[in-house]
Amino acid sequence: MTAAGGVLAGALALLVIAGSAQAGKLWPAPCPTKAAKACLARAKRAKNPELAVALAATAYVRALKRYETALAARAREVFQKVSKAHRKLPALEGQLRGACKRADTNACLVLGFFLLQTKRYAEVAPPLRRACAAKDSYACLALATEHEKGRGAAKDQGKAIAMLQKACTSGNMYACTNLAYDYGAGHGVPKNRTKAIALLRKACRGKDMLGCNNLAMELLQMPKARDTKRAIALLRRACDGGEMNGCLNLAGRYHDAAGVPRNWPKALALFRRACDNGKAVGCFYQALMLSRGGHGVKKRAARAKKRFRRACQGGYAKACARARSR
Repeated sequence: MTAAGGVLAGALALLVIAGSAQAGKLWPAPCPTKAAKACLARAKRAKNPELAVALAATAYVRALKRYETALAARAREVFQKVSKAHRKLPALEGQLRGACKRADTNACLVLGFFLLQTKRYAEVAPPLRRACAAKDSYACLALATEHEKGRGAAKDQGKAIAMLQKACTSGNMYACTNLAYDYGAGHGVPKNRTKAIALLRKACRGKDMLGCNNLAMELLQMPKARDTKRAIALLRRACDGGEMNGCLNLAGRYHDAAGVPRNWPKALALFRRACDNGKAVGCFYQALMLSRGGHGVKKRAARAKKRFRRACQGGYAKACARARSR
């Protein structure tokens, strides 16, 4: 099992149109610049779903490889929504398959991601395996995840661990974070918390913000005050770096006065930030604070109801009863 948040919005109705329009050259995606942000902006404007998927996937891969956590999450959301609405994109798939055979590892990676999103699991492993063999550590990470889940590849925890180790050693910090989870949980390897923490330190230094968040949570289990202080700093870094789990955990510390002075307005702002970036649990706790008020937070029942509804729609079942209540 991989670490929470895994390696590996908005007005998307404009993107989702019936059928597949003629698209011409879709791969490599015609991004206006090399910046992932510009590529994503164009994906959101695209009327052709094949073009939208190509652009969003390119933005996702670029942001992922640059450890631009928040941007990668936004690009992934667009990619996932359009992909799920269009299980077959023949022109794009054909171009991706051709490019993958010509040793374009990004094409192999995107093809693998698209096949996963459209639940064609039997087809997932070959393109990921091809890219992994060509030393694309992100493809190795994706393939390791499939071996762990037994979904797009045969369930084989030993093979998954070997791939994660190889990817981590080659500099893929997401793989280091996932490997740390396995060592911390004793999942497929002997339980070794010391090794898990060392891997998380490496991942955090390498700019994987989930690694920073997970390292903070490990440090919070240690008894010394300096570990708590360091953990709070890491949670701030993770949150500022776009890792919403960091924002949620930091919000909880401010709410409970755990390692920091109680500050409910700050906790509320952090829960809202997480909510606005796709974390339904953040919507729930923001709503809970607004429904009760206190400690410098004004009670706002109407706004709380809207956030409970958003949390419920986002899949946080605990919020649904409150969203329906009068």
